[in-house]
Amino acid sequence: MRRKTRIRGPKTGERTGGKNTRKRQKRMNEMMIERVRSDGVAAIFHEDEGEGYFFLYRLSSREVLQQIQLYAAPTVPQIREEDVDIFWSRDEVKAGIAVWGRMRAILDISGKFGEACALKTPDSPAIQSLDTNYMFPEYVDRKSLEERRQYWKTALLHARPEVQISDQPISLCASHTKKKSTERCPLT
Repeated sequence: MRRKTRIRGPKTGERTGGKNTRKRQKRMNEMMIERVRSDGVAAIFHEDEGEGYFFLYRLSSREVLQQIQLYAAPTVPQIREEDVDIFWSRDEVKAGIAVWGRMRAILDISGKFGEACALKTPDSPAIQSLDTNYMFPEYVDRKSLEERRQYWKTALLHARPEVQISDQPISLCASHTKKKSTERCPLT
């Protein structure tokens, strides 16, 4: 009989070893993504064998300061590196992780605050806090963006019913509308 081994993330206060890089793929089913704060504290997403953890790690002492388990079973679809974004707050006191464009967890460097939403699919609930966008200026919630787009599309159709609106993204740069254009877009 095969024995199933569950691999857990490091425990809070546990010392770990190894080099730290921005993104690292160890095995086909293991992924580690980190974002390092100015004083050497890293916010790290670690997935291994279908379990996902988000934790804060002090590089100098190799100590896990705080962690939270995002999921205990494989997600559908499987999370890829490009699906994950890690953010530090303006004051670098809190770290947040967005998966599939939605904020899924926030940890505080003091260890007094931790918030997470269970993660199973891209449509799983996300953290809905009014100050999330202020706290993490680089973060834009995918669902809110889609709702705004739909609102303005509906408003435009009511105001100007003769206007045809495509569901395809529209570029603001004229060179993108030409086929085989060799002009460089000033926005990219």
